[in-house]
Amino acid sequence: MSVAESRGRPGRTPLPALAALAATAVAIGALSLAAGCAPAAAPTPTPVESSTTATAASSTMTAAPRSAPADYVPVGRDVAAAGVVQHLTCAGAKRDPGAPTVVLLAGLGAASAETWSGVFPDDAQDLSLRMCMIDRAGIGLSPDRPDGPDSPVLNAREVVAGLAAAGERGPFIFAGWSYGGLVALLAAGQAYAADPASLAGLVLIDATLPDEYRTIDPEGWEEAGSSLDMAAGEAAAAGVRLGDAPVVVLVAGDNEQNRENWEFVLAGAQELASASADFVVVDAQDSSHDIAHDDPAVILAALGVVADAADSSMSACPSAFDAAEDGWSCLAADDSGDASPTR
Repeated sequence: MSVAESRGRPGRTPLPALAALAATAVAIGALSLAAGCAPAAAPTPTPVESSTTATAASSTMTAAPRSAPADYVPVGRDVAAAGVVQHLTCAGAKRDPGAPTVVLLAGLGAASAETWSGVFPDDAQDLSLRMCMIDRAGIGLSPDRPDGPDSPVLNAREVVAGLAAAGERGPFIFAGWSYGGLVALLAAGQAYAADPASLAGLVLIDATLPDEYRTIDPEGWEEAGSSLDMAAGEAAAAGVRLGDAPVVVLVAGDNEQNRENWEFVLAGAQELASASADFVVVDAQDSSHDIAHDDPAVILAALGVVADAADSSMSACPSAFDAAEDGWSCLAADDSGDASPTR
């Protein structure tokens, strides 16, 4: 029995496997790693996700950038793999060789140093987990991306290859915010397909998932400076299989776009309904799309729950999320029934 299970089984609204995972995350709305850590000065972070789009569905890309704390100095090294160079920063140590390593993936155009300043690195040691964050090519501390194709599928492949080139070993918990959530989902699927034992779990943080790109006006992509092939991401995500790896989906409850598009959320569930057999959907009721800054504690709680459940199951709503005083609540869990989540 996992730590998550031993904490009790509060009431929840059940769903078929991963229907709530895909459905809830699809509406989250935003287009939105292994060296020791000696301090080093960091360049000015890339602004948090590009902001100008023409439809309401893209409005969550506009989270205002915030300056990282003065004493927050990300460190790490550049890693070349899969034809690109990415900047990898890691902290913390594995409890044992089989303990999971967390991989944090920021949103579209967002630097890791800015995005994860409330999560990395000190709390990695508090969780007794190794934690790595990676700047995709051309973002944050990484050199420019070479000319050529770019897509969520390629980004995920580059992340997985970069981890291997850096000597980081799984199992991995992939955690992604906004567009980084789509990359995290695809990276988790690639890792699982190569070796199921290499995937410990997945945390999606108000994540952009495949169907959502259709709601974005093409001019918005151009203004955001993006040439991403999102259709490739949609096709690949539809085939993702994660076995019974534990998955936590964090939904920004204080996000108007999420609240107004619940039917769209449910419609997106069918594509990924069989991706995982073990998930829970959590409403971060007081958070905007910018969950990592509004409520980093819920992200840390999710990482802890997934780490606890990696060797067993997370079939009930973990008590970590049954905390009204924290503004968190479970919307759905995986294990029985045909009910759909309601809000």
